Amino acid sequence: MDPSKFGDLLPRVLITSCIGSANTCSIDHEENEPRITAFVQRHLDFVPQSVHGYVPAEFVTGGGFYSSSLSKHYIDGAFAARLVWSVL
Repeated sequence: MDPSKFGDLLPRVLITSCIGSANTCSIDHEENEPRITAFVQRHLDFVPQSVHGYVPAEFVTGGGFYSSSLSKHYIDGAFAARLVWSVL
């Protein structure tokens, strides 16, 4: 499956849930924040919410996403976004 299309499956997976996450084991910027931005532009019922308060502050990016890196945190690099499904 084309990884750029993965986010389009999220609404089908979260039918009974209100909060979800989009995660990658990549630290490449192009594979992370821009894909979340593109996803929420296509799915206006999803809103990114900061991970602040759910993970240690050192892992929270300026955009409110989770990011870790081997060189900075001495753990594998990863990215995560917290997405809230806002049903009107």
